[in-house]
Amino acid sequence: MKYAIILFLSFFILISGVFGENVSVELTPNNISANVGDTINLDLVVKNIPSDKKCAGFETKIHYNTNLLNLTNIVLSNTSNTASLKTVDISKGKISLIWFNNPPYGNFTIATLSFKALKDGNDSVDLTQTSVSDANGVNYDITLKNSNITINPLNQTLGIIALKDFELNKNIDAVLSITGAKTPIKNISGIISFKNITIENNPTLIDIFCNNFSYVKHNNNISFFIIPNEKDENKTIFNLLKIPINVNDTNYNISVDLMINGEQIKNITIKTEEKHENISEYKGLAFYVDSGHNEKTNITFGHSKEIKLKVFNIDKNLTNISGYIFINNSLFDVSDYGIPEYSDIYNTINTSNITLNNNYLYLNISLINGTNGTFSILKFKISPKVDKNISSTIYLKNLSVYANNTKINLTVKNLTIDIVKRKTNHPPKLKMAYNIFNNNEVHFYALSYDEDNDDLKYIWNFGDGQNSTDENPIHRYSNYSTYKIKCTVKDPLNGTDEVVTIIELKKYYVVNYSFSKDSFLSDDNKNKTVYLNMTLRNPLTHNVNGYINFLDYKDYTPLKTQYNITLKPNETKKLIIPINVSKSCNINWNVVYYPAIKNNGKYNVEMGYYQWNFEKKIEFTSKPQVKVNNYTKIIKLNNTKVVLKVNKVKTVKNYVINKTITSSDNYMAPYYSFVSLFGFMIGLILIRFKIK
Repeated sequence: MKYAIILFLSFFILISGVFGENVSVELTPNNISANVGDTINLDLVVKNIPSDKKCAGFETKIHYNTNLLNLTNIVLSNTSNTASLKTVDISKGKISLIWFNNPPYGNFTIATLSFKALKDGNDSVDLTQTSVSDANGVNYDITLKNSNITINPLNQTLGIIALKDFELNKNIDAVLSITGAKTPIKNISGIISFKNITIENNPTLIDIFCNNFSYVKHNNNISFFIIPNEKDENKTIFNLLKIPINVNDTNYNISVDLMINGEQIKNITIKTEEKHENISEYKGLAFYVDSGHNEKTNITFGHSKEIKLKVFNIDKNLTNISGYIFINNSLFDVSDYGIPEYSDIYNTINTSNITLNNNYLYLNISLINGTNGTFSILKFKISPKVDKNISSTIYLKNLSVYANNTKINLTVKNLTIDIVKRKTNHPPKLKMAYNIFNNNEVHFYALSYDEDNDDLKYIWNFGDGQNSTDENPIHRYSNYSTYKIKCTVKDPLNGTDEVVTIIELKKYYVVNYSFSKDSFLSDDNKNKTVYLNMTLRNPLTHNVNGYINFLDYKDYTPLKTQYNITLKPNETKKLIIPINVSKSCNINWNVVYYPAIKNNGKYNVEMGYYQWNFEKKIEFTSKPQVKVNNYTKIIKLNNTKVVLKVNKVKTVKNYVINKTITSSDNYMAPYYSFVSLFGFMIGLILIRFKIK
């Protein structure tokens, strides 16, 4: 018995030595909420590895709902990169690490997992087939902590043009992507205008296969029209177009007019995706400009440059960076300052405060969990105020950098900027385009080109006494008339070009419509079908390609979301469109006419299309409820005769009658009750059959 106890205690000590530690493998944060299209970053962390046994091996497989999420990247930490053997398979979500030398212990991060949120819903990212072994190859007993993910739907469709591996004067790709698209997608059309950017080759489709893809490339502008095939029309997130370009100057601009199913996409952003470099010779902070970390750059009057403040090759997790950058405001305008969205720290920011005050651009940034390596912490754009040869240095002062509670000393390289006086100037060239909405709202576009890549200013005269300095303004006219439109473009050295055209606005009645059923439908929990009877007319003097596009069809379902027709001048056509309605809603649709002749006979003016918007409210009403009137009267019976009088009615009605009879003569109560009940039944018969 004694030896059995000793053997048991020895076994217990052995087991506690291997498995007794509270070792856990966690995904953090363990609860996260994001929107469709967001990038979700999760840290894979190992905790409580004992210092005497350490961690010699790690393995896991990441399981997630592929309908909601897409694993786009796995970035190993500095600790994981010291492993002797490393295997990372993004397609399978698998990580395998083995340390032969200096195995880690305590708490440390294995990797950062990046996911793309594809659709709205709730699920979790789970760790499966996970094992952590000590230096003797014995597995720890581990606790797994997964991450719950909530993806919220977008209330709008987003468009993004990303400049991949951004560098000046290099051939790169501009990629147009769509997030949160309303499905099914029947057509996508748009105009993309590039300024200070050369289009190097034709655009190509990426994630969409289509039945029709047509485009026109003119100078630095591309217009396109796409009809996806049936397989791809239900995608909500996708890369649409890849356009090979060359960015000639930091003072570039991209404007986009994008429509999906005839509905204009208003939220479109332009971003650059930074090219990561291996710079082994420098560790610290420096200004990144002209595609590199430089201490000197040139700029001419009329141009702008984007400058980034970057951290290079830092092996500690930085949690706070503060200080200020001196920029001589008598020589430079400063604009577009902030933390770059493409930076590795953008999604790990705890707090940030970036302000401009005279000569000083102040920054104070704190990060969750910290970030190491090479990354941008700030961007800003400068433009010379003077046209002369002069130099100025921008520098970083009062720098304070922390890794948690430890202050870090980092070297800093300043940047000298030489302003170079202009020798020649080439005036800009201008082309005008416009679309007309609802007869009197005109969307104007200034399609300009400047050989010097100058910053350009625009002045619009709308012909009704109103003006605008926007590049692509929208103007609503109060009267239907003929207007002389003039757009003038000007560069910083007063080189100009202008376009003048005449537009005639008429109150066209192109659509006459009605619904075959009344807009009020009974609510009996059944879907209803209404029929939209529509007559289309072409009031123009040339042929049009017309499209009928249904919008926001969440609570109603048209047979098709888009109809296409061709109309000759003054021709009319009739359509009957069935629409399935599930509850009270607004049916929204538009009619778009693309004239066969669009440029008013002038090469530098182009008419795009007419569009008219319509809306009809469909309501469900509940069935009328039967109203029951309660009437109570106590009758004391003192004889055997009961008289019941019932008013005559002309309509059938159902009544509920309750009668309480009281009597002081107990022996007569059953008799009186029978007589009363008989009288009420006769009354009900008279009412039901309307006996007069």
